[in-house]
Amino acid sequence: MKYQTLDIQEAHGVAVIWLDRPEVRNAMNEVMVRELTSAFDALETDAAVRAIVLAGRGPVFCAGADLKYMKKMSGASPHENERDAAALAGMFHRLYTLGKPTVARVHGAAYAGGIGLVCSCDIAVAAQDTRFCLSEVRLGLAAASMGLQLLRAIGERQASRYLLSAEELTAAEAYRIGLVQELALLDELDNVVNGLLGHLVRGAPAAQASAKELLRSLGGAPRTAAQVTDAAKRFAALRASEEGREGITAFLEKREPAWVKAGDRKSRGGKASRKG
Repeated sequence: MKYQTLDIQEAHGVAVIWLDRPEVRNAMNEVMVRELTSAFDALETDAAVRAIVLAGRGPVFCAGADLKYMKKMSGASPHENERDAAALAGMFHRLYTLGKPTVARVHGAAYAGGIGLVCSCDIAVAAQDTRFCLSEVRLGLAAASMGLQLLRAIGERQASRYLLSAEELTAAEAYRIGLVQELALLDELDNVVNGLLGHLVRGAPAAQASAKELLRSLGGAPRTAAQVTDAAKRFAALRASEEGREGITAFLEKREPAWVKAGDRKSRGGKASRKG
């Protein structure tokens, strides 16, 4: 199959899915979401593929959702908006439930939905200068489509801080909280990933699929179809909300959203009261 937004290379039992929109920092639009889901389905049934690597062309791994596409969907009909949000949540869920080992090869930056891809993979290896950010609340949104995978990766307590603050994380902090399991110099990133793949392709395929299913069954709240649907509806509602539309528009217009007070616009940080 020929893809518009992906470049897939297969060799030695490994398929590398390259996000291939470097001109927009590999931001995800509806075409990429659809193509990723299709690629996951195809590779799941390809007996020659033992492991899957997700990587990004250009200077960054993935900047999240394409906000021009998000703005378009915020004005869509409720039915179309929910259907599109369901496709995004379904893509993360499909990656998470693949029976084959999956590895995120992360460099440059992973923002918003880019983190969704990272935490939906079994293993994540990042370059030491990578930056991470769950930036949705600054756009009037929330990371609903990938919430289940995020909780699985870093737990509720850490998710609370970074979902609410939208702070930027260094690779070292991402490693500390469990978002990534391995760090490497950028020049050594492929060597580290390849070393890991050497171990993964030596495992028995059916045993690996069973092990993944076991971990999903034991790992906290079950990931049901109803939960995926609920997450999609929440995301769609936020995207169509007044805050969602204002946040996306403000970003595209390179200005602060209306909820940021004038006195706070020169600094990203706030000040805690010293009273009491």
